[in-house]
Amino acid sequence: MATSREAAAVVPILKRFGVPRDGVLVVHSAIAPLSRRGLRAEAIIEALIDYMRDGNLFMPTMTWRTVTPEQPHWDEIETPSHTGVLTEIFRTRYASGRSIHPTHSVAGLGPAAPLLLSRHHIDNTPVSANSPYGLMRDYEAYVLMIGVGPRDRNGNPSAGGDGQRRSLRPSGGDRPPLSLSGPARNGASRLGAAPLAA
Repeated sequence: MATSREAAAVVPILKRFGVPRDGVLVVHSAIAPLSRRGLRAEAIIEALIDYMRDGNLFMPTMTWRTVTPEQPHWDEIETPSHTGVLTEIFRTRYASGRSIHPTHSVAGLGPAAPLLLSRHHIDNTPVSANSPYGLMRDYEAYVLMIGVGPRDRNGNPSAGGDGQRRSLRPSGGDRPPLSLSGPARNGASRLGAAPLAA
């Protein structure tokens, strides 16, 4: 298991909320709050990969700001993610694949990644039943939000509009440095937030 400062910050929270190492973890992030604490993006990703070594790790790699009707070109390999440094580093250095969607793609790593990323192009909407998020309904899936909240719709399509996820914010601050939800099955979900250790 990774013993980095980043692992010491993230892993106890994953354990506290019972994220299974063989489950599905989706990470939505804004790295700035963590980098100001001296935590490095690569080490955070490696800690997440190490924790989920028997499971699956996913990050949104959305491009809807750059892929538009006026600029319609999208390339699975070349078009960068605009949803943050963590997602772009994960996509280019660690992920085994990326879903085929011009605006709301997802990068993933793990045994279920090929299946969960394979059908995103089938439907006309970005977060459909065939999207990775829709297909995760059959898995024990958790959502980890680093520096973003559940109402941050631009960076958190898995939060959806169903009102099923609730935020428990730590004191001091509008956005939790880390929050976690899961598993969302049959209307049940958990969401908690905890400050990261510096």
